[in-house]
Amino acid sequence: MNQRPQAMFGASLALLLCAAPTKTHAQQPDLPDVNTETSSDIPIPPIGLDMPSLEKQELSTEVQTPPEETQAQPKEAQAPPEEAQTQPEETQTPPSQDEDENEDASENPKYETVVTADPYDSDGTSERLFRRSDMDRQGAHSVAGVLERSPAVNASTGRRNERIFNIRGFDQRQTAVLIDGAPASIAYDGQVDFGMMPQELVDAILISRGPGTLALGPTNLGPTVNIITRRPGSGPAFQGRLEGGWPGKWRGFAMHSKNFNSGGYTLYAGSEQSQGFSLSRNFEETPLQPKGNRLNSDRKAWFVGGAAVIELTEKQRLSLSANFVDAEKGVPPSTIDDTPRYWRFNAWRGLTASLKHAYHGKIEMETLVYARLYDNLLDGYDDNTFSTQNSLSAFHSWFHDRSFGLVLKMRAPLPEIFGALSEARAFVNIAYERHTDAAEPEPFQHLLLTGAPELTLRLVKQFSATLGCQIDAEIPVDLRGEKSTIPVAAGPLLFMQYKPSSAVSLGATVARRHRFPSLRERFSRGFSTFEPNPHLQPESAWHFNLEASWRPLRWLSLELSGFHAEVSKLIEVAYLGSGISQRQNIHRARLAGAEVSARAKFPPWFRAEFGYAYLFARQFESESKRLPYRPMHKVVAEFIASPWNWLELSTSVRYIGGQAFQHPLNLRWGTFTGYTVADLQIEGKLWEGFSLYARLSNIFDTFYQTEYGFPDAGRQIGVGLRLSFNQIPIGPKSRNFF
Repeated sequence: MNQRPQAMFGASLALLLCAAPTKTHAQQPDLPDVNTETSSDIPIPPIGLDMPSLEKQELSTEVQTPPEETQAQPKEAQAPPEEAQTQPEETQTPPSQDEDENEDASENPKYETVVTADPYDSDGTSERLFRRSDMDRQGAHSVAGVLERSPAVNASTGRRNERIFNIRGFDQRQTAVLIDGAPASIAYDGQVDFGMMPQELVDAILISRGPGTLALGPTNLGPTVNIITRRPGSGPAFQGRLEGGWPGKWRGFAMHSKNFNSGGYTLYAGSEQSQGFSLSRNFEETPLQPKGNRLNSDRKAWFVGGAAVIELTEKQRLSLSANFVDAEKGVPPSTIDDTPRYWRFNAWRGLTASLKHAYHGKIEMETLVYARLYDNLLDGYDDNTFSTQNSLSAFHSWFHDRSFGLVLKMRAPLPEIFGALSEARAFVNIAYERHTDAAEPEPFQHLLLTGAPELTLRLVKQFSATLGCQIDAEIPVDLRGEKSTIPVAAGPLLFMQYKPSSAVSLGATVARRHRFPSLRERFSRGFSTFEPNPHLQPESAWHFNLEASWRPLRWLSLELSGFHAEVSKLIEVAYLGSGISQRQNIHRARLAGAEVSARAKFPPWFRAEFGYAYLFARQFESESKRLPYRPMHKVVAEFIASPWNWLELSTSVRYIGGQAFQHPLNLRWGTFTGYTVADLQIEGKLWEGFSLYARLSNIFDTFYQTEYGFPDAGRQIGVGLRLSFNQIPIGPKSRNFF
């Protein structure tokens, strides 16, 4: 008898148990806590179907208590009754890696942001949560800078001076990127330069490295990033920051928040300006780039935004959020090109807005309407004076991208299935995307449809499972003379979790994902440097993930994960020669690897975190042909020491291993050598609400480049101050909305 079907069935059955409901871990005191942050009293929605978990159903009316009451309850009160009664006292203490957040909250317990994730909590192996306090310590000035602090994330800057990332080898177009739970990308490009999104706009960032849930928006191949902007009524009445650096850098930010009986709001604004960045002293000058400051690397920007929430009734809530960024920046030329490019983004504008209605009853529903508007002006000049546009290589190009969408989420308890608690969840997304520019006589546009039903079962006390299927469809709006078909793709999900004890959690996932090519990948001519390929086919990937977490001591947690993805019809850039490229389906590729992390807090004033990621990224036909710009090894170590209440020292060290690249002119393959970057920040809290800090980035002045011909910054110095006054009262008393 053939044993292979039996083995596959057994593996699938094992995977089925990893799908813990959305907030399971957040309510269990024995696993890392994700509920601690001091910036807001209104819960931040999780990455997927942000609704109460199966375990909350066992709490009856407890889920309907006001947020401040829920947050004030001890952890054991939020767990299922039978577990709360059997937990020893020491296991009910919040995890060590988050105790510093709890200490902040204890000083002002009215401001607590509840961040949960589906299906693993954010401190597990599948997901990584960056809180507001993490961003302040790291010194990253943009969302992209925050993301690359994760071992699984690699970021690079290329020819258009855009900071683009990949997660576990999947590039940004293959990643579902959300802003407040709604898809966020430039319609034409399929991705956004998050180097242009200031981190001051953000309350938290949640990275999901695997395909653990379906409700993630339009097509993606696995990873997800949820960027959670400032919450209504979050934090103090006034908060500000002013920072200066060398050479010629400054940035400022101010925020005001207020709560009232039936709602709250937050307003913020900021600005930044930089004359450019300096290169490492180890950089060897070329004919196109001397030593010193990077040519044409200046930038300036301002931004404004806000959020508001209104309690319509006890069961209904209406919330609105919007932000706008207006910037301009130079595009540094490649250091190795035969002919330099003199490009500038003289306008880079982005507006994101969303309106959400939430209903909390026996059936919980959420309706979200969103808009994403981007307008970019890219100019090409004759020479480095950036003043004339008379040559054949000069141009003046506006790009206008519009995305509008509707997201529907639903959750409902079901009758017991074979004696197991169950619930049904559903997700629907309808997105319209349109791109226009002066070079094309007709707009490029399409409609993306996503539907994802899920069924979650809690089979026994320690064992839960999720079954689901995501169905994606693309309805193209044809150009003249085209007769496109409507591609449809279905991706099943089997997701399981097993918790043999309060200190151990095991999980497994089997899933399939699809992604339709972006409009740019099919139709871009790239100023005559790209050959269009309108016949590109959708990519697909089978995922097989295993994960484990263990907390052997109260102050120590360990996580381990392994992943394997078989990608079919992978879309990659193929160089055709003479500087001409084309995006093509390269048949098959394998992305596999392992990740390990450890977090400790001992003694109480010292925290340490270590993470390592190994990535095997190859074309399937040739095990020796690596995929470009995907490092095989990455190590991240962070240390935070607070020997006194008024002083905090934080440092991070990142090692990025060698990565393959292909020379764009002669098409030869090469390999970057690995490099190490270290940062240090010292912050003194002189008195309540006022602190000064100094930051040193790239302490050792390491020379490195993330894309061939485009070196990154050398040593950078910055100093600044933070202000925070008049903590505001608790927000509206209401049910704990999803």
